[in-house]
Amino acid sequence: MQITKKVDILGRIVLPKSYREQLKINTHDKIMICTVNKDIYAYKVQDKLMSIDKQILLGELVIIDELGRLVLPKCSIRNVLNIHAGDSLSLEITVDNIIKITKARISCDLCGRSDNLYSFKNKHLCEECIESINQIFNTKRTNAKSS
Repeated sequence: MQITKKVDILGRIVLPKSYREQLKINTHDKIMICTVNKDIYAYKVQDKLMSIDKQILLGELVIIDELGRLVLPKCSIRNVLNIHAGDSLSLEITVDNIIKITKARISCDLCGRSDNLYSFKNKHLCEECIESINQIFNTKRTNAKSS
């Protein structure tokens, strides 16, 4: 199951409660957070280091706070991957019980297209959907005037 979360002003994201329960992550647990290509991986530090495709995942340790948040380190992660406050990140749990975090692709909230997007009140709409909405309103106005 994939969940999207926004990065707050301090570079934190909330790990969903269902993820924390499934992975047995509690307040003050140490989480190893690192990058592989353009993906971020996070896992609870226990007895052994985790790996993806035989590559050991080493990075920075962060602590889960009382609200289930973890800080994405600024120098090694946010700056390198161009992640800013307000950005949407997609979270999912891999088969190895590692949290995979990727920058969410912005798309139209109505049809899912990712080209020719406009933002309005935290919503994203493509040009085609805007034109369709305009046609609906223009038709309503025409019908209202002829009544």
